[in-house]
Amino acid sequence: MVRTAIKTPCAASGGSQFCKRLYSLQEGDLGAVIGQTVEAYRQYMERAGFAVETSMAETLPGFRFDSGAVSQAVVNLLDNAVKYSGESRFVAVRLRRDGGAAVLEVEDRGVGIPAGQREKIFERFYRAPNGGAKGGYGIGLFLVRHIMEAHSGRVEVESEPGRGSCFRLVFPVTA
Repeated sequence: MVRTAIKTPCAASGGSQFCKRLYSLQEGDLGAVIGQTVEAYRQYMERAGFAVETSMAETLPGFRFDSGAVSQAVVNLLDNAVKYSGESRFVAVRLRRDGGAAVLEVEDRGVGIPAGQREKIFERFYRAPNGGAKGGYGIGLFLVRHIMEAHSGRVEVESEPGRGSCFRLVFPVTA
């Protein structure tokens, strides 16, 4: 087991102070954890009238990760896809191997993110102005980025206003 710590804003302090979050990185089945998280959230999305398309790699190489943190990152992306999907009511989730990485994509066909906002959305408490009154505190994508950094990975986004967004979590393979 490998432990790593990262500083994140404490909710109790309104984000003005930082707390250390200890991640417990253990060898596990990344695909199973992501698949279970997506399936649990699928029920909510389908009840809300969403079409959910999934494509999950059957086998992935070894990876050390904190299953709770990875699940939280996936839920944050799914929740945003639902919030910002507009009238399309479509979410696609794909997990695949890409060279030396496992890549999770969460795609919607919603409002999209203007080019000038794509880096800012990962800042603490930042909410894009085109998001409308969707709720939230601007902390979800900030936490996704920190979770991925704790896993030596990264988060990427491709988006076009009026056409939707695709968020990618890129996990480096350890075996």
